[in-house]
Amino acid sequence: MSINEEFIKHIALLAESVSEFHTRFEIEPNAGSMENMKFRNQLLTEEVGEVAKALNHRDYEQAVRESVDVAYVALGTLLSHAPEAFVGIAEVLAKNAAKTCETHMLDWGGKVVRRSESQQVRDLTQEAMNYDREVSNGGNP
Repeated sequence: MSINEEFIKHIALLAESVSEFHTRFEIEPNAGSMENMKFRNQLLTEEVGEVAKALNHRDYEQAVRESVDVAYVALGTLLSHAPEAFVGIAEVLAKNAAKTCETHMLDWGGKVVRRSESQQVRDLTQEAMNYDREVSNGGNP
């Protein structure tokens, strides 16, 4: 099983656990409730703070575990705001599926960002220069 397949399996298990947790504690969806969203934001902020604390202590393993807590609370937030959250999920899925290597790129920090028109031109120019160099070297890069 690939790492991506393992990841999908574990995220599905995490989502299932969130659902079971909400059922066990009778946490009802609060769709449309700004108060509940504010409360959920406080929970998320607390969990993100735990990640920052672990990073400040240079504790990678703890930072990873705390990141899972962030995901758990984020999934719980989405469940708490179903079915409205389903619309947001669909929008994010569609938006990210539309990103391609032609429209976006990794910036120096590793974040996926929109390619500017000038970046696209620079990439095409670099591609052309690489091709010219390869042709002049008898097909060797």
